[in-house]
Amino acid sequence: MNKFKEMVVYYPSVENGGMEKNLLNMFNHIAEKKKIKVTLFSIYINNKIKKNISKEINIVQYKTTKKIFFNRFSISIISFLFFYTKIKKSFSKKNTIIFSAQNSIFAIILSNILGFKILVRNGNHPWSSLIYADNFFLSFFSFFSRFFFYNFADKIVVNSFKSKNFFKFFLLNKRKIKCISNSTILNLNLRKKKRKNFFVTAGRLTKQKNLETLINAFSIFSKKYKDYKLLILGEGNKKKDLINLAKEKKIYNKIIFKNYVNNPLDTFLSSKAYICTSLYEGLPNSIIEALNAYTPVISTNCLSGPEEILNGGKYGYLIPLKDYKTLANKMVYVVENYKLAIKKSSLGHKSLKRYNVKEITSKYLMEINDLFAR
Repeated sequence: MNKFKEMVVYYPSVENGGMEKNLLNMFNHIAEKKKIKVTLFSIYINNKIKKNISKEINIVQYKTTKKIFFNRFSISIISFLFFYTKIKKSFSKKNTIIFSAQNSIFAIILSNILGFKILVRNGNHPWSSLIYADNFFLSFFSFFSRFFFYNFADKIVVNSFKSKNFFKFFLLNKRKIKCISNSTILNLNLRKKKRKNFFVTAGRLTKQKNLETLINAFSIFSKKYKDYKLLILGEGNKKKDLINLAKEKKIYNKIIFKNYVNNPLDTFLSSKAYICTSLYEGLPNSIIEALNAYTPVISTNCLSGPEEILNGGKYGYLIPLKDYKTLANKMVYVVENYKLAIKKSSLGHKSLKRYNVKEITSKYLMEINDLFAR
């Protein structure tokens, strides 16, 4: 039985991505199946994502049309002030948990001022997200500030064991750190489809995803297999650069740029293989979803999730970061040894219960209840 009665989700900017979908799977399950009152506090919610939020979740959103508010710093400040007023008036600290999905420093300050218990979720591996950041100095400040304030949270949940081990160096109370995987899987019983001659990748078109490596590799691969296509699902600030690179490599006609797809499983089921070229990740949902579709996976061995999902290469193929030549060779290998590649992904599919929304939700609720039992 749950010892707490309400969950306040501190989520200032809900974008359109895998992390958001993964968390909403869990929040929807908590509200609908566990009958716990969930209130989502946000400044901005992507309209595509908003459609997937359960009607059982109460959304408290700051209304504004001014574009000045839509940057990270202004959203942080406004959300802190707005949420402080709302939470102070409407919730009891005796039976309410604050779940910080974003802007954790401000959420921790807020919870400590008001006397609420707080669980903080950290997604990406902290070190890799620092060294590959767009703005290193800003990220450097955020990096050390985060670890200072994390000592004032009641629990910190990370989604990979490598992240957990990294956090141990910075936190005074190491028992606060828990590793809980992503709640990615809703349905394991998918019908297989006929595979077509295309590779697919999905995610935000940003520096982190390092899609230049994929385009360079596909350029080499295409010289041997001319009938293959590359499908890139996602939106982001690197799209124009990637299009220009594809034109420079003279393979633009073989690459299909498609905006973010809310449910990419049908595409994964039809593709020859899924490719992840990220510089860093937390626990990439797209790799989990690809294995759910029995699709062979090739991924960079970045910190921190791909190696854990693929079990060190047992369920897919791991390559070094930024190594487009090795990636091109591995793409050729998968095509020419496709039965072996499918065997690996099928083994991976059998391991996916660890990412089932019911399993993951139970683990989160157990950790939250532990806080209220003290």
